[in-house]
Amino acid sequence: MNTFEEYISTNCLSIDELLGGGIPRGQVTLIYGESHVGKTTFSLQCSISACRKGFIVLYFDCENGFSIDRLKQISFNEKVSAESQFIYSNILVSKPKTFHE
Repeated sequence: MNTFEEYISTNCLSIDELLGGGIPRGQVTLIYGESHVGKTTFSLQCSISACRKGFIVLYFDCENGFSIDRLKQISFNEKVSAESQFIYSNILVSKPKTFHE
């Protein structure tokens, strides 16, 4: 059985269990699917979870769906000031235009 220490939580226990613990640490994870099924929201949730564990996230936005406003909505909590700034500064966003980029 896998330990949850090797994974980043998706913030959904049933999905974490389905994936064997969450999103594997230290690996590239590709999220794909039909339009408007929640890929960006899911990716943002996982990114926030990783930042809360102290990791830096490299977020490749191939569909131009990343929104700082949506990130703020998802990450909002009572400790907005310090934690939010930490989260926002630890998600590095790249928006490649071609496959080679």
